[in-house]
Amino acid sequence: MKALIVLAVIAGVAHADDVDLQAMSTADDSPWPTLELGAAARARAGYLYNFDLDRGLTPSGQPLFPVPDESAQAIAVRDLRLRGDLTVRSRGGTMDLKLRLDVTDDGSVDLRRAYGELLTPLGVLVAGRMPNQFGLGIAANSGDCLDCDGGATSNRVGLVTPVRGYFVAAALDLASTATGQLAGSQPHAATLAIVRMHGDAVRAIRRRGGRTTVDFGGALAYVWQDSDTPAEYLLADPGPDPATMHRGLDGVVGSSWLRFEQRALRIEAEADVVAAGIEQPSLVPGLLLREPVQATQLGAALESELGAPDGPYGAGVDAGYASGDPAPGFGAFPTLANAAAQPGDLDGSQARPPTDHRIDNFRFDPNYRIDRILFHQIIGTVTDAVYVRPHARARLLELGPGTIGASVAAIASWAIEPTSTPSGQRRLGLELDSDLAYRTRDGFVARIAHAVLLPGPAFDGPMLPARPAQTIELLVGYAL
Repeated sequence: MKALIVLAVIAGVAHADDVDLQAMSTADDSPWPTLELGAAARARAGYLYNFDLDRGLTPSGQPLFPVPDESAQAIAVRDLRLRGDLTVRSRGGTMDLKLRLDVTDDGSVDLRRAYGELLTPLGVLVAGRMPNQFGLGIAANSGDCLDCDGGATSNRVGLVTPVRGYFVAAALDLASTATGQLAGSQPHAATLAIVRMHGDAVRAIRRRGGRTTVDFGGALAYVWQDSDTPAEYLLADPGPDPATMHRGLDGVVGSSWLRFEQRALRIEAEADVVAAGIEQPSLVPGLLLREPVQATQLGAALESELGAPDGPYGAGVDAGYASGDPAPGFGAFPTLANAAAQPGDLDGSQARPPTDHRIDNFRFDPNYRIDRILFHQIIGTVTDAVYVRPHARARLLELGPGTIGASVAAIASWAIEPTSTPSGQRRLGLELDSDLAYRTRDGFVARIAHAVLLPGPAFDGPMLPARPAQTIELLVGYAL
């Protein structure tokens, strides 16, 4: 039995910062539409050492991390991606069409975004498949960074209106793709958001002038779904008349965000709460369950940094919390294959009818990354955990048109529910991350990163203790 949806990322908040009201309102006398092109390319390679932690197999017979064979200690990985962004602006500047296309080295071509914006007397009308982002991005993250993968999108119709220094957004999401765990009909959402936000350029001017900037916002979404076709059923029998299951999903998602910024200080936080119920959680057509599944989830993250963003030094402490569920496994990406999770398994459904009808673990969006090994690779995302992350950075050298900089971070984490971990212990471990990067002003970056995970007793095996894991990663990127 798997969790039916990622309840934490279904809030369809219209991202006001993506709507360029000033640019759209600028008159243009050109007889032709104007084009704005953007492109980014990246090449990544990595060397993963001992990601199964040498602690033996789980009760379900699986290693903690997929390895070619039990004796394998190192895995080499690599990938390439070319991303293109196109904005077509109408004559007069009152209408935009925006497209994003990703091409990867496996030959896949993915139309990530395709939406329009129209400036009206009431505000900007948006419609199409667009990025889904709110606050820090722990619940909905658009994945715009060079090292990000995928990203949350929503098929949305919305209106964004500036009112006395605020952005007021109302949106309707149909068949949102942010969850990515159900085929066929997916949850719909109706959202109202109010945000006060300054753009990056304005914030930079205010910092240089010694002024304090306070941005904040809140969103409330109602989510529902009457029926769907389970993805696993479609894969097993992709016939012309797939079985449709009654779902009866109703939920409320609340999000809040705050950013406080001065010349050399930034404090930013986001908190999200989910309350939902699913009348029929069965994934097997024809097999109905009598008890509904309920969910109450809470997630929060704090980021802080002392030091100007363009200054030579910076340091701070980040922290985060994702509520847990006492069922075995973390519940990060449950599927039918690990539905019958046993105590000691790494993953598994948090709802286990007929004895357990709750899914209370909050899942961070995978593109909100705090480390390189434990949550990013082994578990897959932050869930059922609390962490503290001190970090520091320094600019080491000016070299031609760019700079060489270094950063370090230490991530200490603990499980909220020790029954979710492979050993039943709470302490997840300590990870040390570092990187050295050369960056230029025109968008080139070359970075080498190293990370070592010192696993805690939460990952010890029945006979063997968990041993350290390491990774070395190289990224070369171009962004225009």
